[in-house]
Amino acid sequence: MAPTAQAIAPDATATFTASPELTGVDRVRPGDRETDPAAVTTTVDGVQCWQMQNDPYVRYAYVDVADEVIPEDATRAVITVDYYDVGTGGFDIHYDSTSNPWTGSRNQQLTDTHTWRTTSFELNNINFANRSNGYDFRLNVKAAQGNMPPVCFSGVQISFTDAPLAALQSLAIMSPSTIFGTGEAAIEVATPAEEVTWQLNDSQGVALETGTTAVTSGDASIDLNHLGVGYYTIDVTATINGEPVTRHASLAVLEAPPEGWDGDEATFGAQFHRGWQPDAETEALIDAMELAGYGISRQATTWGAIERELGVYGFEEEGVRVTTELNSRGIDTMWNAGLKNSLYDDGRTPASDEAIAAFAAYAGATAEYYSSNGITHDVGILNEYNSSGFNNGSCGLTPACYLEILEPTSAAIHGADPEANVIAPVTAGVQLAWAEDFIAQGGLDLIDTYGVNYYGYAENGPGTPPEEGTDLMDNLPQLVQMVRAEAPDMPIRVTENGHPTHTAGSTQAQQADQAIRALVLAQAAGVDEHIWYDLYDDGFDPGERENNFGLINRADATSCYKWICPSVEGYEYGAVHGITPKPGFVSHATLIRQTLGLEQGDRDNLGSDSAYSFPYTDGEHTNRVMWSTGSDYVTVTSADGFTLTDQFGQEQQIGAGDYTLELTGSPVFVGGEVQIASASAPVQVEVPEQVVQGNEVPVTVSFGRPGPLPPTVLVGVGDVEQEARVRPGGQATVMLPATELLGEREITVDIASAQDRGRPWTQHAGTRVRAMTEVIEPFEVSVRPRIASTDGGFEYALEVSIANNSTTAALPIEEIDWSVGGAVGLETDVTDVPAGESGTVLIPVADARLFTNQSYDVTVTASGQVKTDEGAVSFSPIEPADAPTLDPIDLNDIGQWRSIRGGVREGAADLGGDLRFTSTADALVMHARISDDVHLADRADPALSWQVDSIQFNTYDLFPTVLGGERVEIAASLYDDGPIVYTFSPPAGQSAGLTPGAEADIVRDETAGTTTYDLTIPWASLGYDGPPAGVWGLSFLVNDADGDVVGADARSGYIEWGSGVGGAPKDPSKFRTVQIVGLDGSA
Repeated sequence: MAPTAQAIAPDATATFTASPELTGVDRVRPGDRETDPAAVTTTVDGVQCWQMQNDPYVRYAYVDVADEVIPEDATRAVITVDYYDVGTGGFDIHYDSTSNPWTGSRNQQLTDTHTWRTTSFELNNINFANRSNGYDFRLNVKAAQGNMPPVCFSGVQISFTDAPLAALQSLAIMSPSTIFGTGEAAIEVATPAEEVTWQLNDSQGVALETGTTAVTSGDASIDLNHLGVGYYTIDVTATINGEPVTRHASLAVLEAPPEGWDGDEATFGAQFHRGWQPDAETEALIDAMELAGYGISRQATTWGAIERELGVYGFEEEGVRVTTELNSRGIDTMWNAGLKNSLYDDGRTPASDEAIAAFAAYAGATAEYYSSNGITHDVGILNEYNSSGFNNGSCGLTPACYLEILEPTSAAIHGADPEANVIAPVTAGVQLAWAEDFIAQGGLDLIDTYGVNYYGYAENGPGTPPEEGTDLMDNLPQLVQMVRAEAPDMPIRVTENGHPTHTAGSTQAQQADQAIRALVLAQAAGVDEHIWYDLYDDGFDPGERENNFGLINRADATSCYKWICPSVEGYEYGAVHGITPKPGFVSHATLIRQTLGLEQGDRDNLGSDSAYSFPYTDGEHTNRVMWSTGSDYVTVTSADGFTLTDQFGQEQQIGAGDYTLELTGSPVFVGGEVQIASASAPVQVEVPEQVVQGNEVPVTVSFGRPGPLPPTVLVGVGDVEQEARVRPGGQATVMLPATELLGEREITVDIASAQDRGRPWTQHAGTRVRAMTEVIEPFEVSVRPRIASTDGGFEYALEVSIANNSTTAALPIEEIDWSVGGAVGLETDVTDVPAGESGTVLIPVADARLFTNQSYDVTVTASGQVKTDEGAVSFSPIEPADAPTLDPIDLNDIGQWRSIRGGVREGAADLGGDLRFTSTADALVMHARISDDVHLADRADPALSWQVDSIQFNTYDLFPTVLGGERVEIAASLYDDGPIVYTFSPPAGQSAGLTPGAEADIVRDETAGTTTYDLTIPWASLGYDGPPAGVWGLSFLVNDADGDVVGADARSGYIEWGSGVGGAPKDPSKFRTVQIVGLDGSA
């Protein structure tokens, strides 16, 4: 009999009624003001509950768990909540944890179904000591006063457990880390099932092994200690309630780091943020760094944490602990001095004489601490001072201002530690003009190592390769020459550089390539040391750049750690409770092992701009790292054979003779005494452009080389080797095993004669060529809002498109299970989708709420497989400008206030209003009547309009969550000299500046406290030939500046309709979905 998931028995319960019923709970309370439970108690569908309300404002329900039911060593609690689902916001739990009394849980989305529902929150690192306003936790509905939906809570159950909920009820991978030394690989799992099955895959997702492992007392260990060096993935499955539950994780196996990795020859390093993850993850990261062989690192030791009282220094800060631990492992870690302290200059970057002197004193005291304790001598001075992102001081961003801080700080550090290695200026970007000024003013005399941060990952669009980065390829070599001209022996260290893997960034496979190529090219530019940013993902949002710089995936979580929360759109809990490698981590480990202790030589001349080959040698042994930005063939000739190593450390011994190697974007290493020459392709490899997930891949090899061909050849792809007959005409075909890994799949083909099992044919040692295919799902589901004009107005529907990617078989649709807003349904009479075609199903939406997001969830079952598309859409018609019929968008109702630096909105008169977008055949028309009690727009430069009272809107020419579209951003403001309309992000072929063809009538009424915007923006200025068809993206915000904020950015906050504009980076996936209606040719 298959195991079933069991509910956890509660240790305490609370029923929310007028006279609450409590078991194992001391007290409960609605709201912050000792509200009487009877005042919020109501009955919904026969159930008594506490209803959240606007007047008086009640958004919380507090719970104090009785001390006697809390286990002494409890670290985890599960809170089960019964609630009436109404509204479209969400709620979470604030709880007393070991890090602070207001730690957040995940978010529970409200979907406005008007039904009773139950959900469970898993709280980690609990510290139920009544520090949350005298209670242990509170339910928190996320709605401002005036916008509170009538959510009702009927009660909670509290359970204490040592294991994650997934481990108790389904399946969890529990290994603290899946980065292993050779002979140590084992995947720890927890499940109520009796056994787990598993499949181990190579780096391309091709199955290598399968197995079954018994579960004892809820735990099992999958023994993989026989694995060799490499990057792998594993799928683990348990059967729960008769249904399979599968967890997916990556893993790495590495040999011990090479001798000397922790010595003076260390060149490569990585950094992570101290205190941004639980201690267990920090320790796992340090273990991983040591195993990889990173010899250098960087950690902050912040001024505000060291000097909490004037002139008093304490060294208990997390950065000190982590820096000490890293150095104890042999990782030479620079501590970064910065950035500000609330005791000086109002918490801004130091600029006054007093603040600069205090900063220098803190830096000297900290240097003395690290030096006297034998920890480190390396120190960086501030971070990206030349950028407003890290410098808000009153002096400015200039080298002269920086030198005012650097001179006394360097003196204090060198005075405290004669062996100090002062690393500066740590600029944002290479910034040649800034660097030239810095050097001219004597900056090099104050430092020991020149430090610089630069990035180029998006210079020419998402996933820009290193070879296209202006800073890396053009500016960095010039900087090296400038520094060496004045200080020939001064080391140069890249203190930050990386390639993020967010949705609009590099793929993880691309990052793995870039992780090698970027470091090798930086060395070729003259850099001595390179620290990768970042080792570990800083958050959970797959679309957020700053969350995804890591070479290691963040462990899955069910609650927040400090401010880092899993409640973000797009994050899927995978029940993998430890750190797991991205392939780029293994690429770095391989590069370290291939180059440590060797000196880089000049680039080999292969007669091709796209072919890169750099030798590393110590005079006795040479390794080469080789790749191409296109596709290049080389002949590797050796008298004694050589070692061919891929980017994941897997080696292949190649015999003497000529070996033809195709170079692609994935680097390889050639070790031994060889000669390299350009070559033509001896064979051609053909694979389909796309292959359906789970299908074999036909690989056809065509021999173009003249002369006799062997009757059969060995075709090896990864660990799979097949013998194939060479047909007349010189072709051989093999079938490559299927992979479940979606996305680009690189197929590396090794070819040798089958006669005598791989001996040379036609005097050739062998051939390695590569080809790319894309693995796609068997079918895909996409959902779009659809608005159709009728005589009486508009009809609204969800348009469900089902694409059958099979080219050979029709797709029988079994059912479509859907929900949108509060409506649910099941469609069973659906026409099959022919092979290679798409089908569409319309689901009417009777209660579409206009201009605001509605959650949807559409699940299609076809051929025994299930595909889901879920998210949010808005039904937002853009009517003809001469005949609008719908009410405008009420910003006071559906707009969202976003505070900047703690700014407060004091009601609709402070900032509010309404908004309407309409259209003509030639232009997008916007009318906004904004209530604003103070109008401030004291700028001259239109490019600074965002800093003051203004509006901004963005368009996106595709459905918002689809990548590859064009985003255009426009702002408007009423300056003292009159209206301005400015394009910040122009369409292709246009430039930032005043918006071409824009018409603006902006009127301020001081008596009424309103500013009225009437804008007409030509479609051409938004990148369109005319009114766009279909569904596209639009987002709007209005900025509020009342003159009470110090600094260049005078805003206290903004109200947005849609999102993704006010923060950085811009995120079209958060835009509203809009559609033009009523014009000729439109819906």
